[in-house]
Amino acid sequence: SATDWMLWERDRQVAEKYLPGIEKFLEALGRTCDETGYFLFDTQGSQIEFAHSGLRRQSGTHLYCWKVLENISEVYAMLGKDADARRCKEKAAALNQKLERFRVKEGWLISGFNRDVSKIYGNGRIDGSHSDYLEVWPNTNAAVLGWMDSSQCRRLADKFEATAPLVENHLTLTNYPARPVEELDPDHDGFPPAGTHLNGSFFWMHGGGALGMYTRASHPKTLERLEELLDDHRKHLSVDCYNDWGRNKEKQFPHLPQKSYSVTCAGAFGHFFRCFFDLMPTAYSLKVSPASLPGIDYFKMLEPVYWGKKELYLSMSGAGKITAASLDGEEIDIRDDAAVEI
Repeated sequence: SATDWMLWERDRQVAEKYLPGIEKFLEALGRTCDETGYFLFDTQGSQIEFAHSGLRRQSGTHLYCWKVLENISEVYAMLGKDADARRCKEKAAALNQKLERFRVKEGWLISGFNRDVSKIYGNGRIDGSHSDYLEVWPNTNAAVLGWMDSSQCRRLADKFEATAPLVENHLTLTNYPARPVEELDPDHDGFPPAGTHLNGSFFWMHGGGALGMYTRASHPKTLERLEELLDDHRKHLSVDCYNDWGRNKEKQFPHLPQKSYSVTCAGAFGHFFRCFFDLMPTAYSLKVSPASLPGIDYFKMLEPVYWGKKELYLSMSGAGKITAASLDGEEIDIRDDAAVEI
């Protein structure tokens, strides 16, 4: 989001200019809340999937708003506006409590609730019960946005691995199983048929996010899943949408250009690099929490990470807990054995 950009660029003038507009947008968004304090939206799709029907309280909406408020709090702190930072931090904390309502005991987020919170959509059980699909979009985003910690990312990645259609054709996923047809906006005219309605999208915002989730989890399958996605890209199969969870990709798109690539795949592999170091900018520092992936005992970025006006060339050696860290050849303090603050 724009607030994420502000924390990375650290441009005080730009932040001062645009923060008031962002806050006005959040104020308008808040008008969709009722007495429960939860957002309530009309037809809101799971990205490329056909929109759901009726009003819902979606987990994804609450997740994104929480992250924006967390970022705004950090930006205000960066500007020295401590009162505004505390105000937004309190709002973020309140929204975080509401987000917990969408998390099931097994660790993932459900898709949402109906208007009176009497019905669950997308319970994620994948057990044949009604509305048992796993809504991948908010869950992978909860991982890469930092709402889930590394252990929660691991539990979710293990769930993916235990659900063959989510991984057998690479991380070409949206939801599984198909959203029940009665939950869809009736304006889809019968296409695609129930059970195949674009639930197998390559859609890099999903596959890339899942890759980031695996990486933050230090999951042993991470490099294998990365290699599969790279191979799809090499074969010009990194397109936005597949039916039937990515089966028979070549036959679905025989007309794929052989000298170009889908523009939406451009940032997907960035999830691997950003999540490998788990980079999180704050008001005063850049937090680095490197993963410990099986098969990697040395990792060096050949291109810099741009943070404000600084260029950081990151590298890591070893595995497991952090025992030492340095910046420009000088040792820096380690506050815990999982993260370093620059």
